[in-house]
Amino acid sequence: MSSTQLEPKSADRAEIAHLLRETRIAVGYSLDDMSLVTGLTTNEIADVERGVISRSTNLERLREATAKLRR
Repeated sequence: MSSTQLEPKSADRAEIAHLLRETRIAVGYSLDDMSLVTGLTTNEIADVERGVISRSTNLERLREATAKLRR
């Protein structure tokens, strides 16, 4: 399976981006806080939250961190 097959579709990206941002804000985390939790830069996180997902690994790291924040 190629890496392009792992990338979400445009509509999925928008929904994922919205959910990630809303969850981050709901728990009171800033971009800096998420950066510390995930090891991603604030620019990488902001890109994902805007739907500009550069790598599926960034998305997966944010999904995992967001799942932990929801608990």
